[in-house]
Amino acid sequence: MTIIDNLHNDGERQRAAASNACDAAQDLARSANAHVITAPVAYDVLGNIKMLLHHLQEVTDHIPVGLGNSLNEELIHVYDRDIDGHDRDPLKQIETAGPHFHGLTGHLQEAYKHAEAAQQAIAWQGYHEAELGCLEVKRDAPVQDPLLAAFPQPAAITPTPAAASGARMSSQGQLALRWQTNDPSGRGSSTSTRQT
Repeated sequence: MTIIDNLHNDGERQRAAASNACDAAQDLARSANAHVITAPVAYDVLGNIKMLLHHLQEVTDHIPVGLGNSLNEELIHVYDRDIDGHDRDPLKQIETAGPHFHGLTGHLQEAYKHAEAAQQAIAWQGYHEAELGCLEVKRDAPVQDPLLAAFPQPAAITPTPAAASGARMSSQGQLALRWQTNDPSGRGSSTSTRQT
């Protein structure tokens, strides 16, 4: 088996792995497009996203090293041409790509930190089945676009007063729910408020 055969086989494995990762990310994006995601599930998903970001960072670190090594491989000749077919210096093009690889790695590191912070923020959140009482819904404003409702501006959120009961729409069209639930510890009922 020649060096060309080895490079071809390695390249096909690398392409297949990248394609599988892309397909898995697409499946995750589609499944995460759900009406409700509980914190325990989000915590686990974020944990895997962190590992994905870490491994992607390894990829962006390895690729420029591998490109540089290809120029030093004595058994192959690397060439480069522009869109018009004119010859270019392969080393110069790799050097041009270098800062972009470095920036990509940096963004992945920052994304990892954000995933870690988000995961820790919901680390102790759980849920149990609630016993809903009489629920009254009042809409005093049009319902928001779903994307805006899912990611509202902090100043746009109208908190539900502690003494209020039932449910109402905020000025931004958010549905604020308040209900009574049975306390599983046996100490009676408790009241919870959630904005959706």
